[in-house]
Amino acid sequence: MAGLAAAGCTGGTGGTPGQSGPGEQNAPVAETVAVQFAEVDPALVGGVSEGTLSNPGAGVAEVSFPLVAGARNLNLALDLATNRGLRGNAAVAGTDYQQAWTTIGSSPEAVGYLLTTTAVIDGADRIVPMAVWYDTATGRGVAGPGLIKLDAWPDFVEQVLDNRPADADPTLITEAMQAQAAPYGEGPAIGFDSAGDLVVQFGSHVLDEPIMIEAGTASSMLSPFGVDAQASASSPSEFSADAEVDERDRSDSVGGEDNLAAGATGDEQPEVIEIPEGPGGAGGSGEDDEEPSIDVGPRPYPWVGVNCEALECVAMTYDDGPGPRTDEVSLAYLNNGQAVTYFALGNAMQQTPEGASLVAARGMELGSHTVTHEDLRHLSDKRREQEFAQSAALLEEASGRPPLFMRAPFGAVDEEVRKVAKKHDMAIVSWTVDTRDWETKNAGSTLTQASAAKNQAVVLMHDIQDSSVDAAPQVVQGLVDRGVVSVTVGELSDYDWRAGEVYPEGAYGSA
Repeated sequence: MAGLAAAGCTGGTGGTPGQSGPGEQNAPVAETVAVQFAEVDPALVGGVSEGTLSNPGAGVAEVSFPLVAGARNLNLALDLATNRGLRGNAAVAGTDYQQAWTTIGSSPEAVGYLLTTTAVIDGADRIVPMAVWYDTATGRGVAGPGLIKLDAWPDFVEQVLDNRPADADPTLITEAMQAQAAPYGEGPAIGFDSAGDLVVQFGSHVLDEPIMIEAGTASSMLSPFGVDAQASASSPSEFSADAEVDERDRSDSVGGEDNLAAGATGDEQPEVIEIPEGPGGAGGSGEDDEEPSIDVGPRPYPWVGVNCEALECVAMTYDDGPGPRTDEVSLAYLNNGQAVTYFALGNAMQQTPEGASLVAARGMELGSHTVTHEDLRHLSDKRREQEFAQSAALLEEASGRPPLFMRAPFGAVDEEVRKVAKKHDMAIVSWTVDTRDWETKNAGSTLTQASAAKNQAVVLMHDIQDSSVDAAPQVVQGLVDRGVVSVTVGELSDYDWRAGEVYPEGAYGSA
């Protein structure tokens, strides 16, 4: 789990290295200083372990990620990033996909991880770094842009351009800077080195070398959380999931609103800045050249996930699988850039073990639907516990991670069910649209019911029903045509759903 490093800034005293004037000794050759994220002792994050998944048949060699006991929302952020990266790889038929992780920050206020993915895409190697930060004050996963104040984003972009390598394309960098951070877009991973300097690392298809902005220059641009993240990298200390954080008001910790698509105020206009000449002299090649300029849009979305306050989002969910045709459902959504959640049944996973592994390798979300599909309210305490524990173990075997969400069979929940779900750190997910596909067994009926889904809806279907599999391509196409985004339950929850509670608000789930 080594930190990502590349050649960066070089120092020098002028003149030609290795030459000297009369009576002078040879001047020392300037050393190349590597720019890299801080490498923090992973043991500082209390309760950390590692999960892995692989499925060579789906192009996934090995994906590893940290698991932090008791830190539900930190694990959710890591799940979202990992799954989105896997979906991106599957969408372009990448092979030999791998993910490694490095701890780049640890403190009571902030935890940072760098997830570095590699893959072969169209015969070429591609490396994509993804920074996943966790803000303990808000309990949310923070993407790179959240380290920068809202109104400082244009200055930050200018600094990135000013410190770019000599041969870097400023237009390509600027386009990436205005995208959502990887893996949800082409935006760079943002963090700090051990001295507190800002480090900006793009995917290898944008720029091979990381960019460094000195701490003194960066200080005025950092959001309140960015200040905490910087300290967690330069002066790391222990993080504990159950530790209390200081009481200062940090509700605005990323330094701006997050309820609009770009994370900025609705009337904000792009700011025009001149492309600095920088080390490569790309600002102009002659005295008569007109100084190039670019429009810098508002800061990209600062959280890890999907902005379902700005977009119309629904969660399409499938129960009782995996079945013989589950992957057809995955591909129908994947080919349209969409996602689903499967609430898998333990018995089905045992009968079709490859099915759940393939779902995970495609980057779709897996939740628990127990093992035997019995009404949990009517079981003994021992049996109820077994249903949760055995299902979680099977899901962890398939995906490398225990589930953060579960759906009770028949939607049947009482206080005892909630207690066991809380013990296993699972939020209970019901539904707001019941297609009744198990009853009608009619693709047209399923399509009609699913198409009625409104913003924030959770739609119930079953991937063991041929009619629902047949309907899937039309269901997802209808969503795309309406501008509706199909997200995972984890993305829809937006860090607000707690273990042992039933969601979403106004859901069905009586018997």
